[in-house]
Amino acid sequence: MLDAALETKLDTITTEMAIQAVDNMRTTEQVLEQQTTVMGKVEQLMEQSSTIEDKLNDIEAQNVNLTRGFHNQSNQLIEIKSELESLEALDMDTEAILIGLETLNNTVLMSKLQLVNKVNNLTLSKQLHLPTDCAEIEVNEGCRYREGVKTIHINGNPIQVHCDNDGYTTIQSRGQFGNPQDYFYRDWASYLKPFGSPGKEFWLGLENIYSITNGKNYSLKIYAKDVDGNTDEATWNSFKLTDQVSFMCLNSIIT
Repeated sequence: MLDAALETKLDTITTEMAIQAVDNMRTTEQVLEQQTTVMGKVEQLMEQSSTIEDKLNDIEAQNVNLTRGFHNQSNQLIEIKSELESLEALDMDTEAILIGLETLNNTVLMSKLQLVNKVNNLTLSKQLHLPTDCAEIEVNEGCRYREGVKTIHINGNPIQVHCDNDGYTTIQSRGQFGNPQDYFYRDWASYLKPFGSPGKEFWLGLENIYSITNGKNYSLKIYAKDVDGNTDEATWNSFKLTDQVSFMCLNSIIT
């Protein structure tokens, strides 16, 4: 009896185990199918990822090309701007040249008119025997040299100067006459023209000195007197200035 019951129980267990094995096989098959499905989806995802990566690479390449294009356009814009600035500068230079030419033409015209005026005045001075320095005043008056403020004519234009007892025409004099200490501190343009008062602090002007000294031979005398009354003087036998183009330099000064 025990053997029959045990055998029946073993059959039951065996049957159950077989059924369980079949179930396990079915489960395993389902798992394998799911794995296969998952692997297929993974492969699809990998293919999609590869496609996306390729698209990203294409987009990056396009961005690089666009950036290069922007740089090229920017460089072209810079070159165009530079050319426009050069053209504007050229226009300004051309306008400045035209203005300069107009100014030069006006200057030449004024110089011609001044030259004609000087020639006319000089011709009139010669016809009237007008003195051009202190020595000629005494010659015209037929007497010895006398000190004082007198009128001479430079390029036909009258101007008052101080004459000394030796017939010298004073081109510069300085002293204590109430003017400030910097009275003679002036620029180049101021020294071209006369200023001051003859017989006191006075400057004849570089233009006048040039006209006088280039008309005939002149000597230069410098007379100095200090605060104690001591005097001294020096004389040069030849004295002449260059023209304004050469900045009115001493052309010759010979002892």
